[in-house]
Amino acid sequence: MESRLAGLPQDLLLELAKWLDIRDLFSLLSTCSVIRNLQWHKALWIYAIWRLRTVQLHPLPLQHAQDLAALSLEQLVDAVKVAHRLLQNLHSPEGPVPVFTTQFHAGWLIKRVICIPGTYLALVESYSGISCWDLLTSQSVASLPKQANVGLLPASSSVCMDTPGKALVIGCVQPRLKNIQHLAAIWLDFTDRSNVTLTIDISPDVSNVSYPWRYLFASKEGIGLVTTSHLIYWVFETDAVIVQPHDHPLAQQSVILAHFRHGDYLYVSDGGTSERGPMLDVIDLSHLSDHGSPGEILRLEQILTCSRVILPPLDFPDPPDGLFGTYVKPPIAPLAAPCYGVFSITCLTYEDHLTRSCVLFWPSDIGEDARLVLGRHAPKCFQHVSKVRQCAVGSSGRYALLLGYGDVDGDTTEATDYLALLHLPPDAESFEFRRLDVGDIMLGSVVLAALDDTLGLVVLLDHKGMLMAISYART
Repeated sequence: MESRLAGLPQDLLLELAKWLDIRDLFSLLSTCSVIRNLQWHKALWIYAIWRLRTVQLHPLPLQHAQDLAALSLEQLVDAVKVAHRLLQNLHSPEGPVPVFTTQFHAGWLIKRVICIPGTYLALVESYSGISCWDLLTSQSVASLPKQANVGLLPASSSVCMDTPGKALVIGCVQPRLKNIQHLAAIWLDFTDRSNVTLTIDISPDVSNVSYPWRYLFASKEGIGLVTTSHLIYWVFETDAVIVQPHDHPLAQQSVILAHFRHGDYLYVSDGGTSERGPMLDVIDLSHLSDHGSPGEILRLEQILTCSRVILPPLDFPDPPDGLFGTYVKPPIAPLAAPCYGVFSITCLTYEDHLTRSCVLFWPSDIGEDARLVLGRHAPKCFQHVSKVRQCAVGSSGRYALLLGYGDVDGDTTEATDYLALLHLPPDAESFEFRRLDVGDIMLGSVVLAALDDTLGLVVLLDHKGMLMAISYART
């Protein structure tokens, strides 16, 4: 075969290599000199990244807004190699093997832990402020002191990474026992890993707007939130806030952000139940960036469109009585890249059957106008025979980290806690559920969990402030 390939022009060889999955590509690079000669061409690795993202639906340690043409050959090769090794490890017959683990004390009274995808950096909010930790070195590399009254908002686990080398998380300036006074754009700059910085941009005063707030959004242009009666938006480097009254019924729900592409936003809420079962309400604010000079009056119908997605009946093998109407209201996992075919993940645990739960992957399609299309397909449901007490979602939406109680065996009344990785493969025909070996970590003491699926990175926090990081990727 190699002799026949040798006579083909280089551009045709690159086109052929484009259709190889990553395992076959690396196999040919090691055995076929003709293909090996292509490794010095950036196009080969850009094609590999394209296939990983669009065909194999696997996340890469690259920012979603990253211009691939601007990356060096070395950066492209490293990204593909990390993804290839992670795929091999996560789906090996023997089970995922940790590449490295670390454990350190990250602070007291920690409220939130947020992984910055593809960086081995994590933001930690504790009683003393917000800090950034390098998980490879177990060192704090940047911090914002608490005396600034700056905190991360509860939905802030969604990270905006529209600017290369930077991550944006929305926060607030909120004195103790008072309303939010200002929105805060918290910027993490990791362009120079030897000098990581945390900075903050403060919005004009928003304390005169009615509360409670319901959901928030962030992009490189600005940040905002929606309350039960107002939409508030602040464009960076302006001295005024856009305040738009509204009376939209879906804005009365509790909603969490899913960030889609550049400047497009989806907000997903628990829509309650119908005769058919649980529902999700989706609010699309993607038109907000098309409007909004500070003095402009916005009509709500210009910027807010809604749809409702209903979950079909679940077919449990042995359905409990009253399956619907007894479930715990689900946490809606915010995603950063619905272009992987999933716009949200819901984890349900049933109150009257604590040994039953399910994880729902809500699918999406990309329409002709590059907008997200919902409702064409029913959600994919993973039915589980044990209770899930925490569900963390990676930035691709194809992987979910489940922390829960293990199955009760025989007459034993105690169940063993477990940590597992749930994967929705590209064919979406079945799930891959794999328990993770975490050594001697006491999972019963874990209070927070986070996942960076671009690096196979699991972050756990216990009640004493000990942060444990386990990586399954070889860098």
